[in-house]
Amino acid sequence: MTDEPLISVITPTYNRAHVLGRAIGSLRSQTLDNYEHIIVDDGSSDDTRDIVAAFADDRIRYLALPERRGANTARNAGLDMARAPLVTFLDSDDEYRPHRLETTVGLFSRHPEIGLVSTSFITEKGGVALKSINGDALLAPDTFERALISHAIFIAGSAITARRSTIRAAGGFDPTLWRMQDRELLLRMARGEGVLLSSDVDWIKHESPDSISRPIEGYVQAFSELAARHPNLRENYPRIVAYIVARHILHALLRRRPGLALAEYRANRRSPALRFTPADLVAGYIEGKKLRRQVREDVRRAPVPAPRPSPAAGDVSGVIQAC
Repeated sequence: MTDEPLISVITPTYNRAHVLGRAIGSLRSQTLDNYEHIIVDDGSSDDTRDIVAAFADDRIRYLALPERRGANTARNAGLDMARAPLVTFLDSDDEYRPHRLETTVGLFSRHPEIGLVSTSFITEKGGVALKSINGDALLAPDTFERALISHAIFIAGSAITARRSTIRAAGGFDPTLWRMQDRELLLRMARGEGVLLSSDVDWIKHESPDSISRPIEGYVQAFSELAARHPNLRENYPRIVAYIVARHILHALLRRRPGLALAEYRANRRSPALRFTPADLVAGYIEGKKLRRQVREDVRRAPVPAPRPSPAAGDVSGVIQAC
């Protein structure tokens, strides 16, 4: 194993031996090979350990937790192990395109002022490829926060790369949150950091049956927990927050699931962080939709920073000095 990897890739996994090999293989196919791959096994009962061992790759660092503690705890364990100045993530059911690491390290080298990058991706779902592409832009912290709460940009865990110092300063992942963990972390990071969005489609998200974000049931409860951790959102963006709740309830109705819509409305009413009335939700949907459109326009108009000259081959001082 190299003594100084340029980037640490963290993969939490639980009983996904059937797809983990694809994720590991996508790293072994990278055009940049100076990385470490930290795989945190969150108490799997399948043959995950054997799958990892079969690769016999000294860039892999494997940690088996004694019992299942959740993906966020696993990610934080990986962060504690990380040695590289840059940290990125690869969920065990996703895969990187071959240029992912090289281009990401290049972005940080050319932009030493940035601490966080989020790239674009394709979602493979039912044989259909859905594009989730952000325009190239540098978002200031306030614009970044508005974009996160209004769902005006595409985000996902495997899209995130940060300087190790930046993500540690934010406190890592909240181990008590079971859903929306990526958005919650980014909201904390947005308090002091902007983000560089990249239009480069450099990874593929695969929909898995056990994906935490897949079910629409329980969405409002999860959103309320996010809002409870960030009370300023309800205070500063009441119409946008109401819009997100109303949109989800309407989505359930359009799917002809009135029982789900009612359950989600009741979850909203029970939540101290939400508690929107029907009138609030109607007004929020109408006005929040307009505000969301404005946020998207602000993102579209955000500047793209002029890159500094790329360092000479093998010179990563631009990356290391800022970490």
